[in-house]
Amino acid sequence: MNIGIILYSQTGNTYSVSLKLKEKLITAGHSVDIERLKVVGEVRPGIKDIKFETLPDAKPYDALVFGSPVQAFSLSSVMASYLGQIASLQGKKVAFLV
Repeated sequence: MNIGIILYSQTGNTYSVSLKLKEKLITAGHSVDIERLKVVGEVRPGIKDIKFETLPDAKPYDALVFGSPVQAFSLSSVMASYLGQIASLQGKKVAFLV
């Protein structure tokens, strides 16, 4: 299965967990790519106007794992903004890691 791990990580913790997940999925026989969300400027909790340097395409993957830190007891505003901009995930297997 072709799996995309799309993540946002400010401190590197979410990224390090994603790398471990990638290793496990490859060992299980899957093809896995990690794509990081990169933003322009500073990110603060609750910010609404987020501009992306990179906006990964979810279409090529059979399954997706979205990784994000929790900010103020909620999904990070960066990941929430990304999820609001991508095309339908209908027919795809989806998982989240926080």
